[in-house]
Amino acid sequence: MSEILLYPLKRGSSKTSDKLINGRDNPKGVESVAQQRGKAVTTLNQALFGAVREFERFRVAIARDNGVTVTELRALARIGDGDALGAGGRITPKQLATQLELTTGAVTALTDRLVDDGLVEREPNPDDRRSLLLAPTEAGDKLLAAVVAHYEELVRQATGEVDTAQLDELSGLLATIVAHARQQDFA
Repeated sequence: MSEILLYPLKRGSSKTSDKLINGRDNPKGVESVAQQRGKAVTTLNQALFGAVREFERFRVAIARDNGVTVTELRALARIGDGDALGAGGRITPKQLATQLELTTGAVTALTDRLVDDGLVEREPNPDDRRSLLLAPTEAGDKLLAAVVAHYEELVRQATGEVDTAQLDELSGLLATIVAHARQQDFA
């Protein structure tokens, strides 16, 4: 028995020919596992793009509801995630510029607004006198906690008809996809 399974297609869903698949004839209306996987990847890609668009809508609404711009919200989240960089909850303006894909000048203006709003503070960098560290203030931490709660509520609403087992399975699948994506070198 062949390792490649053949399944009937929906009528008119794909052009097929009498080409050989794994040494066997491929009758019209039958697709290979590779063709099925290609379609599944395309469907997943469309679903992920849809999810990203919806989460971008969430982000815009959350930023607006909390009196900041989307870019300020992104910056505050990155600054608040300084622990992920091994920086003890701190991040340099240069690191922030790299993560946000902004110029250092743009990050200076952005940081000025966050400092003026009392959400971020600048501290001397103990490892480099020429550099500063950015850290969220107590107000910045509270805003980030409110944002996380807001996201969770929006996700709870969006997944209201999805059962817990499906949510757990989806979370696991997305974690696997994210882990593999992080290993890719897109430079």
